[in-house]
Amino acid sequence: MRYLAFVPAAIALYLLVRSVAAKAARSPDWQKNRVYLPNLLFWVGLLGNLFVIPSVILLWQEDWLGLAFIALSLMGWSMQLAYANCWVRFDERGFTHHTFFGRTCEFTYRDVTGIRWGSDIRLYCGKHLILLDSMAVNASRFLHWVKKRNKQIRNLPDRIRWDPYGHNVSRGKLNFFAYLIPCVLFGVIAIIAGFAVFGPPESEETTIRSEVVFQSWEESSGDYRLTAEDGTVYGITLYKGLSVDPEALCDGRTVYTVWSGDKATRWIQQFQGPKGMIFTFAEKKEAYKNDQLWGFVGLVLIWFLTLLCFLFSLRIGRDPDRFRPWIRRLFFRDDL
Repeated sequence: MRYLAFVPAAIALYLLVRSVAAKAARSPDWQKNRVYLPNLLFWVGLLGNLFVIPSVILLWQEDWLGLAFIALSLMGWSMQLAYANCWVRFDERGFTHHTFFGRTCEFTYRDVTGIRWGSDIRLYCGKHLILLDSMAVNASRFLHWVKKRNKQIRNLPDRIRWDPYGHNVSRGKLNFFAYLIPCVLFGVIAIIAGFAVFGPPESEETTIRSEVVFQSWEESSGDYRLTAEDGTVYGITLYKGLSVDPEALCDGRTVYTVWSGDKATRWIQQFQGPKGMIFTFAEKKEAYKNDQLWGFVGLVLIWFLTLLCFLFSLRIGRDPDRFRPWIRRLFFRDDL
């Protein structure tokens, strides 16, 4: 599993190079006749990208909590990609739209069929949609060019096609995702934690038995790492109420070991020394459950509360007249 750490590291490195190169290319000539996103998006995305660091560390240590930090990095990654890819270049002949995923589309001003006004502006060229964010630079200048060169353009109503709150809440989509993202994030974390606590136990069939002579040991992130004669690394995960003396194992005598894991670190479930069984899988599993159960219950409660907030926001936003003003302000402040 630890090799999964290379995936977010590679993505973060690529987007870092991509966004830095895009920022360096924005000379005054580049900006002159172009609609583009401001540098603020670059810096915020760069800060969001820092969540990759704990995700790589945790995944390398075979800790599934690293997936939660990858989820937190997604917002920063999307900002970096939007900053690098989303722009419109326009001149006397027409304009070119560069999309979020890097696709380039060219149009003349006669291809524009309508404009939908709102906090963000949507420009329709047949079935093709160009979204001009409210923070985009040179957007008003570009729209002036479009309307001046296309007298047949239609101004569409100031409504977006889909609104989870039925057009009753300003910045409806922003509010929707502000409630949805924490709900999904805590749900994923609770599922991972639940699988770790209540998942299928490892059986005797999933383990491997071998006789090992340990030569040295070291402590790493609260765990013990024991190195065998052939250089293989074995790990012992420590839990409350379980004591292990790794120094007593590294005395040159053969130890009967039951383990599971990959080639990088073989995690010991139980081993037997000269004085009998020292560490057993059953004790480890029971200690793990007792130690982690309340944390799992807390995660489930947090997820349940975020889910309730999400569902109540939908109910209040779609029918605000049925609720008192102070209740509406709890969820949407002064939007209703």
